[in-house]
Amino acid sequence: MHKKLIFFALASSLIMALCAGAGEPSLKLYVAPGGNDAWSGQLAEANAVKTDGPLASLGRARDVIRGMKAAGKKDVGVQVFVRGGRYEVAEPLVFTPEDSGSAQAPIVYAAFEKRKTGAQRRAAGFRLQSRRARPIHRGDR
Repeated sequence: MHKKLIFFALASSLIMALCAGAGEPSLKLYVAPGGNDAWSGQLAEANAVKTDGPLASLGRARDVIRGMKAAGKKDVGVQVFVRGGRYEVAEPLVFTPEDSGSAQAPIVYAAFEKRKTGAQRRAAGFRLQSRRARPIHRGDR
């Protein structure tokens, strides 16, 4: 009985520590069909003078996160909110292991305001490059 209580206490402490470290992402990026890849992506809407606002592509959001990691900010969680709409892509969007987050700094791509997002058609040359890759379903979040 005493060993079970100690095990339960240790397991509970570990779970609480993991949950505390996984809190809200430190950086939020926004992608919208009317965005601009020269902007920061840190605003959900374009500002009044149209000098900053959402990014225009998922590829640019991915590259912003890669640049942040290259600058040594690997412990920053990121959430990328994607507005519904049509996104034209000239080449396939490729994610590699370097694009992964961690338990302490998750990287999450999500629909903006719970709107549905999805491809109208599969891009030419589309393929998963990792056997461990899997689609994320609404219940996984």
